[in-house]
Amino acid sequence: MNIRDIEAAVSAIEDGYIQEAGKAIGGQERPERSLSYRLQRSFPRRMRIAAACLAGVLFLSASSLLAAVAAGSMPAYEILYALYPETAKRLTPVQISCEDNGIRMEVEAVYVHADTAEIYLSMQDLTEERIDETVDLFDSYSLHSSRDSIGTCSLVDFDPESGKAVFLVQVKHMNGEKIEGQKLTFSVSEFLTGKQRVEQELPEIDLSRMEEKTELQTNVTRRGSSGMEMEKVEEEQQKGFLRPDADQTFSPVDGVTVTAYGWVDGRLHIQVHYTDILNTDNHGYVYLKDGQGNAVSCFGSVAFWDEEKSGSYQEYFFEVEPEMITAGWSVWGYFSTCSELVEGDWRVTFPIEETKPLQ
Repeated sequence: MNIRDIEAAVSAIEDGYIQEAGKAIGGQERPERSLSYRLQRSFPRRMRIAAACLAGVLFLSASSLLAAVAAGSMPAYEILYALYPETAKRLTPVQISCEDNGIRMEVEAVYVHADTAEIYLSMQDLTEERIDETVDLFDSYSLHSSRDSIGTCSLVDFDPESGKAVFLVQVKHMNGEKIEGQKLTFSVSEFLTGKQRVEQELPEIDLSRMEEKTELQTNVTRRGSSGMEMEKVEEEQQKGFLRPDADQTFSPVDGVTVTAYGWVDGRLHIQVHYTDILNTDNHGYVYLKDGQGNAVSCFGSVAFWDEEKSGSYQEYFFEVEPEMITAGWSVWGYFSTCSELVEGDWRVTFPIEETKPLQ
């Protein structure tokens, strides 16, 4: 079956089968969000994603297609196998869901192999548009199993037509024991949405006119430090950190404010404040570009709380001396921010069962 055959098959799916499929997965779709409409609108994108994720990633449309197959739709059966023939044989439809705060979380399907289970689940806003392609579970999810196991969760797709975000949860037993035949509980308490990532020059900082900073602060509550040269980072910590300077303060994006910058004993310090990090996960980093456009990274940084202990300062250290600065040097920032935190209590418990291959 080639691309045109599949497109023709999508168009040929009868409305009756689509309605039956919708009932089978527990939803009532608007006409513009029907199976055939979504597939026709998103088919090229689905094919690209399927090619990249065929080894173990199931798409949201798979559960709808499986329901259509159960309803007797041969075109749907052919499409399913054309998209991911091997994975399709091992999918177990689940369709267990819960709702809170106007948002449904649903386990769509499970693929079990040996000591590993791959769970495909979705989240859909039923009342507003709080879920988008940037949705982030913000490490608020939990996996509860009767055995010692490790798990990960990652966003793999967002369907703008249905408004569903789809996540792949991978669970693996640590002792190699088969995972089939057990139950798993997956829960989420909050997620972030409206995230944006911005990389831009910070022209407000003129490296050629940087001043020496002598009044430093040492009485801070440090959150942590990082870097490739931790001995040098420790040296800068011992010296102290910049005091926020109103004359140097500016905000490149909402939730991020550059609060101070200058030389400290021959090394460059740049300080940035990230607002409300516990609820927004605002973060980023700062780097330089030399006169030839080459990136110059900091050798390390230290983060410490603000007075309210809701936002965080991060001070970046550079092994750059004043005499090194020539024409063309610039300061750049990469920042990730979020506009909304959505809270709720979503929890589903479902069996981990291995399916028999479809015939």
